[in-house]
Amino acid sequence: MARFLEIVKMSFISFKSNISKNSEFLWLILGQIISILFSVVIIKIVTKIGTSDFGIYSLILTISALVSAMLVGPSEQGFVRYFFNFNNGNDKKRFLNVIYLFFVFVGAIIILISTIFYFLQIIESPNTILAGVFVVLFTFSSFFASLFNLIRKRKLNTFLIILEKLVATILLIILKFYDLLNITSVLVALSTSIFVSIIVRTNCFNSVLGYNFLKDLKILSLREYLIYKKIFIFSIPLIIWGFSGWLESSSDRWIIANFSNLNTVGIYSLMMTLSSYLIATPIGVIGQYFQPIIFEKISNKDSEDSSNKHINNFIYSCVFLVLFGVFFSLFFGKMILSFIAVDFTTFWYFLPFFSLSIGLFQIAQAYTIFGMIHEIPKIYLIPKIVLGFVSLFLNVIGVYYLQIIGLTISMNVASFIYLIMVLMINRKVKANL
Repeated sequence: MARFLEIVKMSFISFKSNISKNSEFLWLILGQIISILFSVVIIKIVTKIGTSDFGIYSLILTISALVSAMLVGPSEQGFVRYFFNFNNGNDKKRFLNVIYLFFVFVGAIIILISTIFYFLQIIESPNTILAGVFVVLFTFSSFFASLFNLIRKRKLNTFLIILEKLVATILLIILKFYDLLNITSVLVALSTSIFVSIIVRTNCFNSVLGYNFLKDLKILSLREYLIYKKIFIFSIPLIIWGFSGWLESSSDRWIIANFSNLNTVGIYSLMMTLSSYLIATPIGVIGQYFQPIIFEKISNKDSEDSSNKHINNFIYSCVFLVLFGVFFSLFFGKMILSFIAVDFTTFWYFLPFFSLSIGLFQIAQAYTIFGMIHEIPKIYLIPKIVLGFVSLFLNVIGVYYLQIIGLTISMNVASFIYLIMVLMINRKVKANL
């Protein structure tokens, strides 16, 4: 208990120190606070389409999560990990070539699949091409935001996040005013706001790094292939663990849709969304701040003590945020739900348990930074695979017999098992280094 309290104290001190001394961190915090406030308003409006359509919207988000988990996310981690290795001279432009080619390639594949689904009429509503466009834009929005944080343009990134959320909010308010809210119009509004954000973001990104898309793409050669080959090899284990992670975090909605109904999917998804705002989003901010610094120090071969200090600060901050999020959801969860959607208020007591589950998972994810900095992410393959299939099995059993209550138990058990396995692997690898 004393050790636990000491960890909480250290995480709070680290968190407070970074806020008071570092302007970059302040801009990250400000951006996320404003983003969350806008997101709450957006969710409040989107839920007006009804629990069934909100359930469909949630299932589309799980498809986006799958694309991120298996295609975009793993390569994004590779780009972040090796950015500073190719940050000089001509290599920098070639590295950016690889990033944009990757974006075009993945986007084209998703749109092609969506078009095939549309003409074969596999899914009638909503329009699959529109859903495909939304998935591409939604997935790459966070990808380009990560690149901005990578070059540590926190202030500019904050303004761009606000721009995206502001445009989305205005469009949704207009739709609501004219009574035009439905699943299709929501996808159009959100896609438009993200598209505007990506255009502005990429232009600013290119300007900061002195990159000209049309001009610099002309220098394409074998070098781009070799750069992505290095990134891809690094990312292979992340593809496997990305799919396993998707089974843990997103398969539940499809299980609910199969064994229950879309209304239940909508209720569950709102709870998970709010839990993510309380836990995953703040931890994402912490990661966006610390990871570029950690990787830069590793690339520059700074002292091990300096790197370990930042890693420890990262972990302790994550623990503090999880504890804060769980207790906040316990004491203020009902009030938040009553503001967003009164129809969902009776289920408020699930919120702390969802927050705890997400928190345990996020702490485990934070500890995987150890494998990333040593370029051995494959050490987490077994925990990830176990997590995915244990979650799938427990989710099916839980939903079948106990509905959302069973799912809540399943999520917490699976996340706890995952955390224990990651800690055990880290201890074993450290002992062998």
